[in-house]
Amino acid sequence: GAPYILGIASNDAAPWATLTVGIAAPVAAFAYARVLPGGLLAVRVVWPILAMTLAIPMGSWGGFISAALGVFVSTLAWDHPVKTAFHPPKEAGSAYPIPPELAPKEILDKAGIDDRGRQK
Repeated sequence: GAPYILGIASNDAAPWATLTVGIAAPVAAFAYARVLPGGLLAVRVVWPILAMTLAIPMGSWGGFISAALGVFVSTLAWDHPVKTAFHPPKEAGSAYPIPPELAPKEILDKAGIDDRGRQK
């Protein structure tokens, strides 16, 4: 939502700054959402610093909104669940056979197994 908010609050003081912050927001969000290398750093540090730094040439309202968004995103991004969501804990799964009587019929049919667990 940052590009939309910045676009509404923007006065034409520095359109290049508004455009840069507005384009960088979804790029950082995409890097975080797709767990790309540097995605967590982009959301926690790079984009908020960019938004707060480029708030200066944007003028009064656009600059205030950009700086506020930078502080807001930075505050949210440093919460512990954000890192956990980016790097989920890895657990070793276990596999164990289940009786064919408990398996759904569609799965048994696709596997070519009857209800006793023998090949058809």
